[in-house]
Amino acid sequence: MKKKDIKRKKKREMLKDFLKKNLKNWKEQTKQNPLTNRTTA
Repeated sequence: MKKKDIKRKKKREMLKDFLKKNLKNWKEQTKQNPLTNRTTA
C-alpha cells in the first residue's frame, strides 16, 4: 500500500460515513414532515 492509496481509502471511508449520516438525517426529516417528502423525493 502506497501513501496515496491509504489517503484515498481514508477519503472513501469518510465519504461513506458522511453519506450514511446524511441519509439518516434525510429519512428523519421526511418522517417528520410528509409534505416536503413529496417535493424533495
